[in-house]
Amino acid sequence: MSGILYIERYERIIQLIKLKSTGSPAEFAFKLCLSERTIYRIIKDLRELKCLKIEYSEYYKSYIFSDN
Repeated sequence: MSGILYIERYERIIQLIKLKSTGSPAEFAFKLCLSERTIYRIIKDLRELKCLKIEYSEYYKSYIFSDN
């Protein structure tokens, strides 16, 4: 996969998190045609490499950016 596709994938993931419309990890993976494991890895990368505060919200049933 080319670098631009990775960037587009990460931008789409960030957009869905901002909109609080990822769904569960399984639903999120399905939306993006990825494995659930890949979703967990990408979320981990965003948390560690980009220092983004991301958590799963049961209330929204979505990953969200947290302020804590």
